[in-house]
Amino acid sequence: MALWLGYGAGPYGVVVNSTFGTLDQVLPAKFRDLIGRKEPDMDCIFLGRVNYLDYSSEAECVPYDGNIYAPFVCKSVAYQHESEVRALFIDPLDLQTEDRPSGHFIRVDLPHLIQRVVVSPLAPDWFEAVVRSVIEKYGYDFPISRSVVIGEPIF
Repeated sequence: MALWLGYGAGPYGVVVNSTFGTLDQVLPAKFRDLIGRKEPDMDCIFLGRVNYLDYSSEAECVPYDGNIYAPFVCKSVAYQHESEVRALFIDPLDLQTEDRPSGHFIRVDLPHLIQRVVVSPLAPDWFEAVVRSVIEKYGYDFPISRSVVIGEPIF
């Protein structure tokens, strides 16, 4: 419920369910596959679970601090309920220029990535129908359900 209330855009939120393994499968494995350049192959996307740290502790530190990506997969322990995964991409050629793009579009296989779409438990009944129609309009057939987080228990 914390995620629905904190990030769900009021009652009009949806969650896209997938898995760590599936995300790893759909992301490009090599730099040249991602950008379409002729440079030598190199790994390009770091995928990792976020480490939740107590930033007020003098004993705690960034795990794997020798890894350039390590600081980018750390957050305050206050956000531990998010159980977040991050995919990080750094284009080494962008680092050599001041005219960097603000980001890169990364094409992924959505039907493979998305396992289901969950509608906010706070949404009015009509909102689920809107979500279904938008998904169908763009030619997808993802399973759709309403979150049961505030539903009546069956036992």
